[in-house]
Amino acid sequence: MIEYRQWLSVSCMAFALSACSQNYSPERVDDALREKGLSRVEADAGTSVHGGIGATAASAYDADAEPLSLPGLEAPVPTGWQRRTPSSSMRVAEFGLPSDTGAEEASLAVFRGPMGSVEGNIERWIGQFDDATESQRWEVSLQGGTRMTMLDVSGTFTGSMGNTGHQPAYRLLGAIVGEGSYYLKLLGPDVTVGEWKESFDKFIGSISVE
Repeated sequence: MIEYRQWLSVSCMAFALSACSQNYSPERVDDALREKGLSRVEADAGTSVHGGIGATAASAYDADAEPLSLPGLEAPVPTGWQRRTPSSSMRVAEFGLPSDTGAEEASLAVFRGPMGSVEGNIERWIGQFDDATESQRWEVSLQGGTRMTMLDVSGTFTGSMGNTGHQPAYRLLGAIVGEGSYYLKLLGPDVTVGEWKESFDKFIGSISVE
């Protein structure tokens, strides 16, 4: 029994390590980071998608909410996420994520691709912050082996389509499915996005793609 438990523990660790790999940006994305005085930061395994799932309870998802169901992509909706009518024709789904502190809510927008290369979108997202104070980029593998490219960047958001002006202390959590079949962008005040990061990680880990 002891030998079996030891084997099971080693097997689980090996599976976890193989399921979550980190690959770094090509040179042009590194150039975009350097222009803003940034460098790549290794993702902390303790805050990875798979690590987050292991530490969460089943109540993380709203059993009464209609799952997010898009062509080739499905995922349960986390508790507290508020479904919104997409604010532009480019968005195939949108959710509002309110803050418990009274801060402005964050928005999770889902775009369907293709909308350019993975690297081009990562570079564009980073470029939307004119004084980014922190940036991380890493990759995870979903069930079935589909690659998910992740980005976490914060600073003063300078605007994108539908946004104007400079918004300080903002944060963007981005995820790109595969080579660009879907793009997920969680954007809002740093404090609000921080409240929902664990929920976002669980959501990413729950995505099923075909």
